[in-house]
Amino acid sequence: MKSERRPSRASNRSPRDARRGAPNREPEPQRRTRPEGIGGDQIEGRRAVQELLRAHRRPVQKIYMVRSRIDEDIVALADEQNISIRWVSSEQLEEYARTDAHQGVVARSTPCDAVSVAALLEPEDAFVLALDHITDPRNLGSIIRSAVQAGVTGFVLPKNRAAALTPTAVKAAA
Repeated sequence: MKSERRPSRASNRSPRDARRGAPNREPEPQRRTRPEGIGGDQIEGRRAVQELLRAHRRPVQKIYMVRSRIDEDIVALADEQNISIRWVSSEQLEEYARTDAHQGVVARSTPCDAVSVAALLEPEDAFVLALDHITDPRNLGSIIRSAVQAGVTGFVLPKNRAAALTPTAVKAAA
């Protein structure tokens, strides 16, 4: 029985590249499974990226888009805000994306800010929603989307044993 030779961990090749016999190359940027801090720094999907650009709440660093799946609205919004679009292949975007439903576009932004509960309650019209035991990122995103429409101004999210603001949660919230 012949064993399959795997690339060492120090290799720059992903297992997918190694199977295809692709040359060594550094994937850009590295795929992460858990967001840094509170999350929300990677936004995937057409609607989610459009809403990010329309909101003007967080600076967008870069947009990655598959040339064969151009979204004219996103291109126009990015041009207005002087945000560069990096055109990538479908395979490159698949490596970079954290979800399977990226729809040919991924944006990088600054992570959402974590603030103290006191800061959330400071405004006179504060309407804060505390969430606990929400483990499904789609449910978290749906709750956030509905709560914002109801006038919620801030959220208290647990640090452990709860869904983070992953690309899936951000997309559901869009």
